[in-house]
Amino acid sequence: MPEGETPGRVVVHREAKRELRRLPTHILRSVLEGIRALADDPHPAGCSKLRGHESLYRIRIGDWRVVYEADSATRIVTVLRVASRGEVYRGL
Repeated sequence: MPEGETPGRVVVHREAKRELRRLPTHILRSVLEGIRALADDPHPAGCSKLRGHESLYRIRIGDWRVVYEADSATRIVTVLRVASRGEVYRGL
């Protein structure tokens, strides 16, 4: 984040909160750390834009994926899904 710039805000969607509650504690810590970092940099190294979606991105944390929407104008990141790589893209 550039100096003097305020961090953005991260909002976690209801479905993502439900998915987070199901994670084992040791995985939850890593995932929450990755989500918190999105407030400072919504497009960190290794993030990927999802094909077929205008503003959806994903970050990989081990075998888990966090799918989120980043709004550059308002600096709000909305976490939509947190799931294993085999499950995360279903229903998007």
